[in-house]
Amino acid sequence: MSREELEREYARIVGTGRLRGEAESVRDQRERRHHARLQPDAAPLVVQGDPWVFLINVSRSGLAFYTDTAHALGSIVAIALEGGMSAQAKVVECLQDVQDPAAEAGRYRVCCEFIEPETGLRFFLALNAQEAAHLDIDVP
Repeated sequence: MSREELEREYARIVGTGRLRGEAESVRDQRERRHHARLQPDAAPLVVQGDPWVFLINVSRSGLAFYTDTAHALGSIVAIALEGGMSAQAKVVECLQDVQDPAAEAGRYRVCCEFIEPETGLRFFLALNAQEAAHLDIDVP
């Protein structure tokens, strides 16, 4: 797929996600978000070295997940879709927030940004396609 086709597909997915109420937009100036984030329903994610991972959300520039493993800021993690695409991402936040229900179980919320922007865009699109296939939805 060309870069232009990738961009069109991304815009279509985010637009559909917003219509369905599945997309989070940039909320205020203090947040680092530059792109809308989607909350996948059925996205099996593997993070190297983490026995348990739950994907919170994903954008074209990064993703967030819960895990039992603390990650050092600035560290590089290898992430992959089960049976699919892989990418590298840099940890920009790793918190154990007491107001977060997952944190009560000793879990961390890890936020990462993709190392390569185009890889992040391709990862986002691959995740969307994999989720649609898992949920038995047609993706044009």
